[in-house]
Amino acid sequence: MLPIRLLVNSKVLLLGLLVCLLVPGYISHARAANAPDQLKAAYLYNFAKLIYWPDTAFSNKSSPFVMCAFARDQLTEQLIKIRNKSVGGRTVQIVALGINSSPEFCHMVFVDKSHSEAWFKYNLKQYQGQLLVGETDGFINRGGVISFYLENDKLRFRVSTHNAKISGVKISSRLLRLAKIVEAD
Repeated sequence: MLPIRLLVNSKVLLLGLLVCLLVPGYISHARAANAPDQLKAAYLYNFAKLIYWPDTAFSNKSSPFVMCAFARDQLTEQLIKIRNKSVGGRTVQIVALGINSSPEFCHMVFVDKSHSEAWFKYNLKQYQGQLLVGETDGFINRGGVISFYLENDKLRFRVSTHNAKISGVKISSRLLRLAKIVEAD
């Protein structure tokens, strides 16, 4: 009887040890998978704080700052965490755009890699007072103001001051010092 009890206890002990070893690795992997979206959401919020929109971009002094996402659900979920924060004294609202949504009410639009072609197919008009941010090669050439890219496994961003001027937004010198300044070809 003793050897069976020892065998059962050994299996329970081994299972417990296996769980202790695997769970932290799984949690770490889950955190790593979410990190890029969390990081992009943080960047977007900080971009919003370092961009100056024309007064005409808002209907009145208490109008919210509307950040829109034409992106995967995971990124939109990360952006939702910043709703109700403040940008320039305005409450942040997050809107997930669909293929038939009009982005004209958005102050900032983020377009992820998987939605970029559809964005440019259906949204030919560039709105005054709107910051367009993306993450595909050639995004700035198509009218984007800020574009994310990876360099040595680090998230970086390019800024087109020309496209910002066309959009009617002004970019803080603090943000420009951190960016790679590029212009459309």
